[in-house]
Amino acid sequence: SSGIIGCIKVDINKNVGEWGCLAVREEYQGKGYGSILVLAAETYFKEQKCTMTQLELLAPTHWKHTHKERLRSWYCKMGYILGGSTYEEATNQLCKGEILAGKFQLMTDADFTMYRKEL
Repeated sequence: SSGIIGCIKVDINKNVGEWGCLAVREEYQGKGYGSILVLAAETYFKEQKCTMTQLELLAPTHWKHTHKERLRSWYCKMGYILGGSTYEEATNQLCKGEILAGKFQLMTDADFTMYRKEL
């Protein structure tokens, strides 16, 4: 197959680069393309004189979502740590029914956890 195989969103606020919305086409997952995209984002942030990079993970509060836990582990393997001294400090808890981005309704309580990495 051909075409786009992945994407990543980047944004800079002062000296902090934030990435998210990482996606890799299913048939290309597990082959290093996600890591390549994250490395490209981190390289861009360094070129823009950022000293820190961060991301946020939205995951259920009261149960484990297999894919979200795999992402959490992957972020840590890439050197990302909690964006606070404790999980609670790094996390905003959201309630079932809350509306995100003005259009998405949460179907369960969720944790919005910040992870950071020095560049």
